[in-house]
Amino acid sequence: MRGKKSRKKYVIAIILLIVIIAAGWFFWASRANTTVHTGIDIMLDGQGGRNASALVIYQPGRTSFSEDVARDLADGICKSGYRVRITTVNPELSDDLSGYDLVVFSSPVYMGACSPLIEDYVKSIRNYGKAEVAFCATGMLESAPELEAVEQWFSAHPLKKIGKISKQMYLDEENCARNWGQEIAGE
Repeated sequence: MRGKKSRKKYVIAIILLIVIIAAGWFFWASRANTTVHTGIDIMLDGQGGRNASALVIYQPGRTSFSEDVARDLADGICKSGYRVRITTVNPELSDDLSGYDLVVFSSPVYMGACSPLIEDYVKSIRNYGKAEVAFCATGMLESAPELEAVEQWFSAHPLKKIGKISKQMYLDEENCARNWGQEIAGE
């Protein structure tokens, strides 16, 4: 009888430990898309003399992957002749984007959803002007069911392109994000 009680306590302790670890991981992962990052504001001068400007707005993730993709997207756009500003969603970001010819949003996917900070910002934009708009999700999985929700964010302003770059795609295809950037820039 004593062995069964001891075994039962051991099983309960393991289950409790698994629940605590799972809850901690869920909390950690879900906060990645809601952390405001400030101080990231980079300018790239266009190559090729095109008189056009682009804005790349991204949400950093738990690793450098989201930032790497955003910078490579911007590099591809820059190689198409655009002057590019790279930044994150932050309180200083304007809700008037009419000064840009191209606006690209990029967000990591955690728990099957893109960043609510990006979503809130997109919904707050009052003026895109004539800017073309694109959205790129980043994540571990190649499937992209989260993009259906993202398309609804842009119901008032149609997207030129929407897609996802998975970690595996990024590793397998060396220039996939740069090529994506050049494609949306019209090259």
